[in-house]
Amino acid sequence: LTSAKRIRHLSDGELRVLIEWLPRSGFSQLCVDTFMLMLFTGARSGEVGGIRIRDLNLNAKFWHLADTKTGVERNVQLSTYAVEYIEELLDDKKEFLLQAKTGRPQDQKQLSQQAWLMRNRNQMLDIPHWTAHDLRRTVRSQLSVLGCPSEVGEAILGHSRKGIEGVYDLHTYEKESAVWLQKWGDHLADIVGINRRKR
Repeated sequence: LTSAKRIRHLSDGELRVLIEWLPRSGFSQLCVDTFMLMLFTGARSGEVGGIRIRDLNLNAKFWHLADTKTGVERNVQLSTYAVEYIEELLDDKKEFLLQAKTGRPQDQKQLSQQAWLMRNRNQMLDIPHWTAHDLRRTVRSQLSVLGCPSEVGEAILGHSRKGIEGVYDLHTYEKESAVWLQKWGDHLADIVGINRRKR
């Protein structure tokens, strides 16, 4: 079971039914928004849940991520689709983009807890078992299918490079990440059959 979960990623068909189902699912709106922003950016659920509005630069199409798993600050690039989605969520009265009623950011534990409840109630979407982290794995795998260079795909996910390459190649691949996340956004738009926005 552990082995299977580590290789799980969603096909185009599964992504289409998931994206169409999420708005009418039993997940809270905060969870739905977390899932969608994970799909748009490839970022971790905790990173998405903790987005501070002050760290967003929608004109330049990125959000500054200071607190990362690797300890290295980075700018998460945003496609036109991600920007439009975020614009619908903005609230100047809030500190966090995905803010709970308590005033705290979206808790990533809510994703797994709500999924567990829905599975126990037989309310989960009828596709093979998936988790929030599988969405991140899906973004990375689909980027490879689209032809994204490995170093750019890894930069998009915020993975630190290993060995000599990690020591000597300090390029952040921000421009390249922006290009490939836009291509990924276009692919998502094709999957769900919506008209592409102007870039």
